[in-house]
Amino acid sequence: MKKCDYYREQIILKFYDEKFDAELSLHLSECDKCRTFESELNQKLNIKIVSVDFNRIKSDIVETKRVLKRLRFGLWIFAAAAGIVLTFSLVYFYYISQPPNQNMWIAQNKTSKIIDEGVDDIDFSILESDFDMLEEKLDLLLEEDENEEI
Repeated sequence: MKKCDYYREQIILKFYDEKFDAELSLHLSECDKCRTFESELNQKLNIKIVSVDFNRIKSDIVETKRVLKRLRFGLWIFAAAAGIVLTFSLVYFYYISQPPNQNMWIAQNKTSKIIDEGVDDIDFSILESDFDMLEEKLDLLLEEDENEEI
């Protein structure tokens, strides 16, 4: 007769749905220790397998990857915008921290050119016609005021 250690191995094989010795049932009917071993094994290792919807899990993983990809793209846009703002801020603060004569050299050059060249070349004909029109309106208003006082 085979020893109980052999049949315990067979009980484990049976538990995992593997091929086991056909004499195991006969041995279990005769041996209390092996029956106890089988019942304890079933109690302690009995794991109920729950049906799992792997397609749903896969779709959840794929959707999560899509969301993360969109977030990564959004972060790149945010980082680029922050870089642009930072660059302009640094240039601005550098510019305003310089002494005024360095900041205003362009305006001073343009002003000095106008003063040096004079204003003789500027066409004031449009302004003269506006001035004439204003003078006429002012004269009319003054005449109206004189007429009302009389």
